Amino acid sequence: MNHKENSVRLTMHWQSERWHSVSALAVVFMVTVLGWARPALAEDVTPPDAVMPPTTELKGLADKMQQRLGDIPYTENQDYNFALLMRSVLQDELDIAENQMMHGADATLRSVAKEVASSRKKEIEKLDRWIEKFQKFN
Repeated sequence: MNHKENSVRLTMHWQSERWHSVSALAVVFMVTVLGWARPALAEDVTPPDAVMPPTTELKGLADKMQQRLGDIPYTENQDYNFALLMRSVLQDELDIAENQMMHGADATLRSVAKEVASSRKKEIEKLDRWIEKFQKFN
């Protein structure tokens, strides 16, 4: 084997080794930064065998959301329309959060759902009071 053939063979070997290093770095990046690997089970991670609510129940919430939005009696008053629309959206968020609190297995998501539910109840109460006042005078 002459010097040129040896040089080509060494270059090919080096490129192959370099490719393996790049591939390994890419895998490490995807696992750590992009989170492609499933993390080790911790308290706040949903286990794969967690009991989830039936899909039909969640679909029922989505159907209810669409129905509620379709039932809004829009008027020429922007403020009233806003209040009715926001009331509907907040109620949908509350329903979803309560569903998660009832059926969710993940502690972090249940905690988020609890915060969302508490906040949405207060916002709904404010809107209900405003809507009631508006309806009395209009």
